[in-house]
Amino acid sequence: MTSERDGQGAARFEQATAAAVRAIAGRGKITVSFGERPNTDDDAGARVCLPAPSAQPGTSEIARLRGEADSAALRLRYHDAELHRAGRPANEAAGAVFDALERARFEALGTRNLPGVAANLAARLDAECLAQGFAEAVDADEVPESTAYALLVRREAVGKSWPATADRVMQVWLHRIGPQMRGAVRQLVRSLARQDAYAAGTRRLLEAAGFECDESGNEETASTSKNSEAGDAGDADSGASAKERAPLDASRAPSPASPAQTMAQAAPSSSSPTAPQAAVDPDGREEPVGIPGPLPYRVFTSEYDAIVTPEDLCHPRQLLHWRARLDRETADYRPGMVRLAARLQQRLLARQNEGWDFEREEGILDAERVAAAIADPSASTVYKALRKSDFPDTTLSILIDNSGSMRGLPIRLAAMCADIVALALERCAVKVEILGFTTREWRGGRSRDRWISNGKPPNPGRLNDLCHIVYKSASTPWRRARSGIGILLDEGLLKENVDGEALLWAYRRLLMRAEQRRILLVLSDGAPADESTSSANPPGYLEQHLRQVIARIERERAVELAAIGLGHDVRRYYRRAVKLDDPRDLGETIIRSLDALLG
Repeated sequence: MTSERDGQGAARFEQATAAAVRAIAGRGKITVSFGERPNTDDDAGARVCLPAPSAQPGTSEIARLRGEADSAALRLRYHDAELHRAGRPANEAAGAVFDALERARFEALGTRNLPGVAANLAARLDAECLAQGFAEAVDADEVPESTAYALLVRREAVGKSWPATADRVMQVWLHRIGPQMRGAVRQLVRSLARQDAYAAGTRRLLEAAGFECDESGNEETASTSKNSEAGDAGDADSGASAKERAPLDASRAPSPASPAQTMAQAAPSSSSPTAPQAAVDPDGREEPVGIPGPLPYRVFTSEYDAIVTPEDLCHPRQLLHWRARLDRETADYRPGMVRLAARLQQRLLARQNEGWDFEREEGILDAERVAAAIADPSASTVYKALRKSDFPDTTLSILIDNSGSMRGLPIRLAAMCADIVALALERCAVKVEILGFTTREWRGGRSRDRWISNGKPPNPGRLNDLCHIVYKSASTPWRRARSGIGILLDEGLLKENVDGEALLWAYRRLLMRAEQRRILLVLSDGAPADESTSSANPPGYLEQHLRQVIARIERERAVELAAIGLGHDVRRYYRRAVKLDDPRDLGETIIRSLDALLG
């Protein structure tokens, strides 16, 4: 009976939503369906496809679904598909931003002219930002350019800020644009009601941002470009008031000289007003045009990347097998490592305890006052307690290179050392996490396949599927994570290594921690190595990005960075680094390094 009522409720919701779509769109003959493909311009106004509601939708789900329905209806009301196709750049990156800004246009018109849909559109936008992980993002490159520009245009057009979940990363993103871009956005907003003028303004905005906007396929839009400014001035919806423009002008962030500044870890762009601008790829990273020298780092696609735990990789019973194998294969080295870790633990505890407080009413019995306690059993001040120092809360992240060259003794010793260090430091109230980085496939995987199917565009950026592994998180006790650490010995995981992105990933995880001190220790056996990426990009591409990431971390000083090179000299990358010629010295070197870092 309950399922029948739920089905009736969902049917009524779909009927009411379909009626609202027809009313907002101003078209009675529209087919509204649920649970099918998303809307496209190919539908030609004949049908609207919406996500299917659950059996018992909550308040937030209803608001989000209504937002999707309102957006689809506004597309039918204010959007001309033919005009959009005529003005849309053929370049994939520019086209994605063009599409996003057109959606921002007709949704802004709906918010202005139909106040009843504003709350629904806001709920839909908030759900999208949350789903894309903007709440945890800390770097501007984590926001696609299309989304960032659409949020900026929406804020300028309707005078309402973006969702709170996107505020932090969007404030970072604002640092990347200069006065020319803010002027282009304001100019664009003045033509909301005229799609042809808006399309021309969008192309000017894309060109100012450094996108490659081809001239083919946009003759109709180009013809309106010269007259768009005059038409904008008399537009009925032009008047973004001073109050509406305030959010954009209120940004106090220093503006770079070039319209589109490269990512924080890339080489700085020229401040000359005649310097060539930058083109932006689909993942939001910029590609210089006409500038000699290395290209800034970019990713062809991150769709196939994965962040996994040992439990995601194999069955718990298999994890116990790997743990037993780790203990067996490192048995000869473990006693010496345990003694070193015990000495480190003693030194850390000594630093945390500065001395004794006597005549306490609880604690450890004071040997010098035992006689007094026997003579007077009621005596309450015969105890002593350790006096704690102001030893800061600390988190240590151990990032282990899981590349194929680490096979054998290096990876076994790295696993053993990380395991023993985690246990020893946990007893000293130091949080420890153990991370690993590799790739999901050899020589590219599905990322390379997509690049090939797209015609092998030049300088595609990183062309492999990343695999980042959380062997032990900082909040997980060692006893619960110990079985998962053994899977480090699984040589099937050891493939290629993209160090720069792995280092940035570990760095961002540490930034989310609340401890006062954050330390990142990297165990690697050499330079980044990914055959697919290296063969399709300029020489030294991955190595250049690694240097940029290290420079950024060392410059910002939010995390203390150190590295140990196994058989290779990593001192050419890291300012604080040690080279090991014999992997058997790894345990002693780790303990010595941690003693210096934690001292």
